[in-house]
Amino acid sequence: LLLRRASPGAGSWPVSVGVPFPRGALGSADQVRLLGKRRAEIPAQVQTLARWEDGSVRWALLDFQADGQHDCTVEYGQEVTRTVPEDALDVVQSRTGITVTTGPLRVEFSKATSVLPGIVSHRQPDGSYRRLTPDSPSPAVTLTAGDGAVYRSGKPDAVLLEESGPERVCVRIDLTHHAR
Repeated sequence: LLLRRASPGAGSWPVSVGVPFPRGALGSADQVRLLGKRRAEIPAQVQTLARWEDGSVRWALLDFQADGQHDCTVEYGQEVTRTVPEDALDVVQSRTGITVTTGPLRVEFSKATSVLPGIVSHRQPDGSYRRLTPDSPSPAVTLTAGDGAVYRSGKPDAVLLEESGPERVCVRIDLTHHAR
């Protein structure tokens, strides 16, 4: 994979890319890893998207962080194993909601109130987290109809963890909008 940043910048950014594989070449998404500079393994989350008729992987989705300055090599096969990243995303589900911690950021998706992008906190030097989201946030979504009627989101109908991996998490929030 050749990834280049359009303009210079520091840091990494998230990448999701689909990769095709020849029929019979890959039995499992667990047999894929991504290599970067000096063949160092890049932490990646790999998911099978489609299979060939023989059951082998046809397409896989790779999620990882890239700096846009270095080439990436997809290595695959029966002898390939992927290392579990040490700094994987941390996901906690509880009766009150879902919390995702990246390390420097923590985002809480509450079942009691709808706030987008969630209740965000930033890690402090002492390891504690300081809340960045206002204590009384506005509704997650406000819609205005053509006749001027305003609809606001209320308490979530559901907060569901749809996908959880070391590099990407997907939280679904179902909302109903009410006229106010």
